[in-house]
Amino acid sequence: NRVVEQVLGRPKAEIVGRTMADFIAPEAAAALHRHEQEVMAARRPRQYEEVTPLPTGTLHHLNTNFPLIDEQG
Repeated sequence: NRVVEQVLGRPKAEIVGRTMADFIAPEAAAALHRHEQEVMAARRPRQYEEVTPLPTGTLHHLNTNFPLIDEQG
């Protein structure tokens, strides 16, 4: 979406098919990944306050992560 393009300072063509790890510092990417793993292990939604340094400035945001579980678990 346009907001993501503005926040990352990149056009859609450079964003599609990539993950946040392609755009942020390794430490920030590791924190996002750790939070995703915690949610999957707990099998419950969680909210995290994130502070992510970006080329366009620091992004302060509230992430709500939740597991998507199918009939196989």
